[in-house]
Amino acid sequence: HQYLAKPCEAESLVSAVQRAFKLRSLVHDEKLEEIVADMKSLPSMPEQYQQIMEEMQSDDPSLHKVGEIIETDVAMSAKILQLVNSAFFGLARHLSSPADAAMYLGVDVLKSLVLTAGVFSQFEGEDVDVGALQSIWHRSNEVGPLAKQIAAQQSDESILGDYALMGGLMADVGKLVIATNFPDKFTEIERTVAESGRRDFEVEEEVVGHSHCDIGAYLVGLWGLPNPVVECVAYHHSPMSCAASGFTALSAVHVAEAIVCAHGDDNLPHLDKDYVEKLGIADLLPEWIKLHRESRAADAGDEQ
Repeated sequence: HQYLAKPCEAESLVSAVQRAFKLRSLVHDEKLEEIVADMKSLPSMPEQYQQIMEEMQSDDPSLHKVGEIIETDVAMSAKILQLVNSAFFGLARHLSSPADAAMYLGVDVLKSLVLTAGVFSQFEGEDVDVGALQSIWHRSNEVGPLAKQIAAQQSDESILGDYALMGGLMADVGKLVIATNFPDKFTEIERTVAESGRRDFEVEEEVVGHSHCDIGAYLVGLWGLPNPVVECVAYHHSPMSCAASGFTALSAVHVAEAIVCAHGDDNLPHLDKDYVEKLGIADLLPEWIKLHRESRAADAGDEQ
C-alpha cells in the first residue's frame, strides 16, 4: 500500500519492507490483522506526495516544481486551494496556485495537504455515503489547522506544528477505510452513535473489532509516516495511552479534536481533562476555543 517511484533504490525498497514488518510487530493483534486482510482495498500513499519528497531531496530542489507536481492533479489542486484559503489557516492574502501555496506556507505544510487531499480523493466514487465523506473531510480540515496553531503557541519547534497538522488531518482516515470496506457496518455504527450518544470508537470496536484509530494508525504506519503522526492517529481520543510525555503533537491534536467536536460547548465533553491538567494547559483552553469560533465564523461569512 505504498508508492515507490521507479527507478527504486534498493535501500528504499528494503526500508519499506522493514517498516511493514516493524509495524506488524508493533501492532501485533490478530483481530486487527484479520480485519485488514479482509478488506477489499486500502488507500495508497498519493503519488504526488512521494514525488514532492523526491524533489525536495534532489540536489537542486525547486518550490516551483513542487507546485507543478500538485497541478498534475486538478482535483487535488482544487482541494488544497480550498483549504489553504479558508479562515482556519488565517492567511493574509488569497493564494491562487499550488506554487503560491508552496512559497507562502512552506513544503512541510504542503506535504500534509497533498497527503490528505490525495487520500480523500481515492474514496470519491466508491460506495461511500457522500454526506459522510464530506463530514469527515470538513472535520479533518478544522482539526488539522487548529492543532497546528495550538502547537505553534506551545512550542518553538516548527516540526511539532507540522506533525500536529498532518496528524490532525489524518486522524479520521480509519473511518474512511471502514466506510469503504464495511459500508453496512459503517451505517450501523453511525446509527448507533446517533441514537445512543456513545463515542464512535467504542461502537466501532464492538461492530468491527477495532476502532478507526487502530485501523488508521496501522495504515499511516504502513506508509512510513513519522512516529509522532502515527501516535496522533492512534491516540487522538485516548492520549494517556501513549507513552510519550510532555506536550507533543498528539496533545495538540487531542485538544483540537475535542474543541471541533464540541460544536461550541465550552465543557468539551470529549476532552481528557486529567491529561490536560497533567500538561498544565487547562487555562489556555478558552483562548483556543475562541480561536476556533473566530475561524468558523469567518469561514461562514465567506460562504455567504
